Amino acid sequence: MSTQYPVRLKELAADIEFELNRLRQIEKDIIYVRQEIDNDPIHAKLFYENLALKLQSFYTGCERIFTLVAIELNGGVPSGRDWHKRLLDRMMTDWETRIAVIRPDTAKRLRGIKT
Repeated sequence: MSTQYPVRLKELAADIEFELNRLRQIEKDIIYVRQEIDNDPIHAKLFYENLALKLQSFYTGCERIFTLVAIELNGGVPSGRDWHKRLLDRMMTDWETRIAVIRPDTAKRLRGIKT
């Protein structure tokens, strides 16, 4: 093992923590918008558009984490037209260099956001 490896893992952990903090904020924003939909049904259409953007941001944040993991621990991200799907599939699979990052039920929920 290279002496650089522990440093790279610490950097990866810091990058993931940064993204997780962003996801936590997006989660709070999603909860707020959902409440506003209930409180102000007249403007629900605007709130739904806002909610859709926030859900997309949440998914993109998850994908950024998966990309970081794939680059640092798997040697790169999948290529091709369906790289998003394949990246998600890889994150729920154990690899020689790491355990699964997410559970299959989490991948299923994330697919629900993406579609």
